[in-house]
Amino acid sequence: MRLVIIGCEYSGTTTLASSICKWAENAMGGKFEFHDHWKFPHIGFDPLDHSALVFTEQEQKEIMALGPVMKEMMARYNLVGHEPTESTPADQILVGFHFDDTVYSSLYWAYGSGDEDPFIQGGPRAGYSRDIEENRMLKFMPDCVLVLLKASPEVIAKRMKESPHQNGPLKKKDIDHVIQRFDEEYEASLIAHKFTLDTSESTVEETLNEFLESMAPFLTESDKLRINSHAAFKNKIQS
Repeated sequence: MRLVIIGCEYSGTTTLASSICKWAENAMGGKFEFHDHWKFPHIGFDPLDHSALVFTEQEQKEIMALGPVMKEMMARYNLVGHEPTESTPADQILVGFHFDDTVYSSLYWAYGSGDEDPFIQGGPRAGYSRDIEENRMLKFMPDCVLVLLKASPEVIAKRMKESPHQNGPLKKKDIDHVIQRFDEEYEASLIAHKFTLDTSESTVEETLNEFLESMAPFLTESDKLRINSHAAFKNKIQS
């Protein structure tokens, strides 16, 4: 199962990814993990629930103090480090990935605009995103599914106020714009298999169930085999 889960901050992307990992471990067996580190200053290369890899407040300040050239270079290396290859595992969940970089870069991090040299700084970020999709994702993981999480601006603002993220990039004044930009990048994406979920009024469990229902047509034969085999194994153990 290969997923890219995207959406405006506070739409529930990380929460859904965590829920999918727990579901998959129970339904398919094995250990599922997800990567969610494409928003400055949270750009650690490994899962952010690993305590040794969470940057301290001082380290986050130092990252944010970097100029746009250094930020762009770090972001590009981070993206390249997670681009699919022949050895990409059968199970991979990327939260945000190049969509986060495209939407937030010119808005908050001062790079990714249309006047950048593509040979030095990757050029306009939307173009760079399509390049990643065309030359890497479609080639090495054509079974990838893109999931866009949506929530109303009012719900996003409410969640931001009630449970603020540590040094999250989103500003309240930009909520409508960021939602629109994720919509635009979702529509422009070359990833063929995709669907949207609205989390505005859904619980975590309801969103997971909606995901599983929408995901059913995109499950690979390998996914189905592992689900059936794991269910049979658990039934045998319990009998």
